[in-house]
Amino acid sequence: MNLGQIQHIITNFIQREWTPERLQAELNFAQIKYFDVSVRQGRDLYQFKVKKGEGTPPLYVVNGFAAIPSDYYHFLSMNVPSGGTYRRVRKCDDELFEYLRESPIEYPTEAYPICRFTEGSIQFLPATTLYVNFTYYKIPPAPVYGFVVTDGFMEYNAATSVELDWDESDQVKIIQLVLQDLGVMVSVEQIEAQKK
Repeated sequence: MNLGQIQHIITNFIQREWTPERLQAELNFAQIKYFDVSVRQGRDLYQFKVKKGEGTPPLYVVNGFAAIPSDYYHFLSMNVPSGGTYRRVRKCDDELFEYLRESPIEYPTEAYPICRFTEGSIQFLPATTLYVNFTYYKIPPAPVYGFVVTDGFMEYNAATSVELDWDESDQVKIIQLVLQDLGVMVSVEQIEAQKK
C-alpha cells in the first residue's frame, strides 16, 4: 500500500482528514513501536538489516574507536577477520568492558576482541583492531507524504513520497497501532476489508 491508500483507510475509521504532517508523525511513531516489538520478538527484519564488511566496506577503526553509523538502531553481530577465519567481537556494557580491560586472565586479544558503545562511537580492545564486519538493524525511514495542490485540493504524489518500507501485512498492523493510539479499536480483518 502507498501512503495515499493508508491515509484513506485511516480517514475512513476516524471520520476526519489529517494533515500530511500529522499522518507522517503518527505513522512514524507507530512503525518505530512496531519495529521495537519485532526486534524483541527476534523477527528477521531483512529490509532493515545492514552488513558492513564481507563484500561491502567494513566499519573502520582508528586508535581503538569507530563512529557509530548514523542509521544504527540495533546490534546484531560483529566480527574481525583473523587468519582466514572470523573472530566474534564480544559486545560489553561499561562495567564488563572495564573489568576485562584490567583482567590479567581474560584481557582482550586479537583472538578475543571486545567492544562497547559510547556516546557516538564504538570502543574496541585491543586498540590495534583496524576494521570489523558489523551487522545491525537500521532505523526505518520516516514516511513522507508527498502531495501536489490541484485546483485547491491536495492530491497524493507518489513521486515525492517516502513510503513505509514494510510488507503489506506489517503495514496493516502499523495502521492498527495508529488507530489504537487514537482510541479506535479495529481488527486486522476490518483494516483488510478497507483495502478493497
